[in-house]
Amino acid sequence: MKISMEELERMLKEENVIIYDVRSENFYKEGHIKGAVSKPLTISFSDFTKDIKKDDTKKVFYCNGGNTSSTVVKTLIKLKYENIYDFGSIKNWKYELERG
Repeated sequence: MKISMEELERMLKEENVIIYDVRSENFYKEGHIKGAVSKPLTISFSDFTKDIKKDDTKKVFYCNGGNTSSTVVKTLIKLKYENIYDFGSIKNWKYELERG
């Protein structure tokens, strides 16, 4: 499910959410959404999903342009994950980014 910046803001304030940055580690270090977990999609998908739990926690994915996060979300939904959301491109985030 695709979400807007306003929806992500609301979720971060009101709910238990994990944000995954699926860009490369270098892009992550250059700037990421505060609290995002670096989870580059550079390994096999089965390795990628090892620590993504099938629980009630909402999980939001984003990348550079929106294509990779969309693919990740669609694949996770096919694998019967629930509470999975696609924020799309980090360019949709209008606030300051964390560095490092």
